[in-house]
Amino acid sequence: MRTSKSFLDLPQSPGVYALFGGRGGGHHVAYVGIGSKVRTRVQQHLLRRNSSVTTGESVVSLNPDLVTEVRWWCRDEFDQPGVLEAAEQVAFDVLSPTLRSRGRLGSEADVALRRAGFRERMITVFEGEADGRLTVPSMSDALERLAKLEDRVQQLEDAVKELTGRS
Repeated sequence: MRTSKSFLDLPQSPGVYALFGGRGGGHHVAYVGIGSKVRTRVQQHLLRRNSSVTTGESVVSLNPDLVTEVRWWCRDEFDQPGVLEAAEQVAFDVLSPTLRSRGRLGSEADVALRRAGFRERMITVFEGEADGRLTVPSMSDALERLAKLEDRVQQLEDAVKELTGRS
């Protein structure tokens, strides 16, 4: 499993992702979803906070401040019509999230789920190791990273001033 340090490390390809909450013994799958671009979709939930599951438009919602980890699975076949949605249904069964992203399946997903061996193959995928993992920084982690970034920007500005002779 590839461990990432930034949201920018998440793939811009179709995939299934799981958002985890809690730490230690309380670590659990809070939400499973899909995206044609995993990075964009996860950022929509956790950074921009403008997805229906984070804005309170649904009966139950996800609190992005409590998400501690993201894991994802990407496969070439997820580009095929209905396959990504069908894979999400299997991920629901395997990962048993607190929240699920959708209700009814589209007809193409229903067909994919009925293909011989599809469900078993996807069960193996989601029971196995994820393709990647990102530990979501806590607020204090984020503030510490921000302070370091501000220091680096200040050092760069000072270096530019020194090189250009400006004060």
